[in-house]
Amino acid sequence: MRLTQFFFYSLLLFFLSCNKENRKPQWEKITVFEKSDNLKGFSTQKIITDSDRIFLLLHSSFYEYYNNLYYSPDNGKTWKKTAIGGGSFNDTMIDDICLSSSGSVFSIYSSDLSGGKIIKFNPESETTSNIPFTSYDNELMNKCSFPSDSIGYIGMSEPFSLISWIIKTSNGGFDWDTLYWGNDEIKAVQFINEDRGWFITSTHFIVTLDGGNNWDTLFSNNNNSFNYFEMANDNLGAIAGDKVWGTTDGGFNWNPILEKSVTSLSVNENGSVYVLDQDHNVSKSTNFGISWSKPCDFNQYFTFVKSKGNSTVAGVSLSIKNDGDKLKEDVYILKEK
Repeated sequence: MRLTQFFFYSLLLFFLSCNKENRKPQWEKITVFEKSDNLKGFSTQKIITDSDRIFLLLHSSFYEYYNNLYYSPDNGKTWKKTAIGGGSFNDTMIDDICLSSSGSVFSIYSSDLSGGKIIKFNPESETTSNIPFTSYDNELMNKCSFPSDSIGYIGMSEPFSLISWIIKTSNGGFDWDTLYWGNDEIKAVQFINEDRGWFITSTHFIVTLDGGNNWDTLFSNNNNSFNYFEMANDNLGAIAGDKVWGTTDGGFNWNPILEKSVTSLSVNENGSVYVLDQDHNVSKSTNFGISWSKPCDFNQYFTFVKSKGNSTVAGVSLSIKNDGDKLKEDVYILKEK
């Protein structure tokens, strides 16, 4: 009898401990900076993760538009504000950032006054290099992808026009060649190596296998709803729009994996897909869209999600509180455990 009771209570404690474990928050709060009295009202423009490093491009809309790149070398334990930043006050807003295979961060700036610029940031030495960009004065640089420090691609467009094109550099940004012309805004560009890459417009998903010499349209959507895409590797990828489409063969075939509009998505190499819905909540699929869950216990206003390797980050959230006679702002991200 006592042995039976012992077995019963042991089994009960086991299930209680399992339930307790399952109730633990699946995301941890990581503070970027706190108790700042220089209120900005930050949101996340872009997140890049690479092994233990996190790059966070924050965007402010208080008083005037401003953005700045923050960098964590140790998976969010410590943060550094880099020298890369800009604002509407000096006509140097950052349009996009991208990470090369060697670990350099490239940031592109459009400017009506100076024709734009490119800044290369070396996280190891924490140094920056200015790369002149005067070949395309008064044009907009929308998105960039640098598969190496030498080879880079940028999606360009004319202001107040639907005309767009892709340009390529083979010497680190000092000289550029035009590869592709179109009549629809380029929404995203990604090259997985120096030759194979993709970009999307609001209606088309387009691929090159030879460094931009030839381009093929693999997928079209006449609803003008494409706004973002991400490829995890040569095969796995997804497109965000009024629904989410997934591919497992490099973009040659697509199927709907989520029947609702999303504002951001990320595809991990292990097949997991993360999306942000219109209410800025995180949803996750571990089986490439067959089923979805809401893994985040925090009810926050996310604007970007990124998953790569063992690191999945959503951001950014902020908290503004009274601290004596001043308002203080805390800025933090959430990282999946």
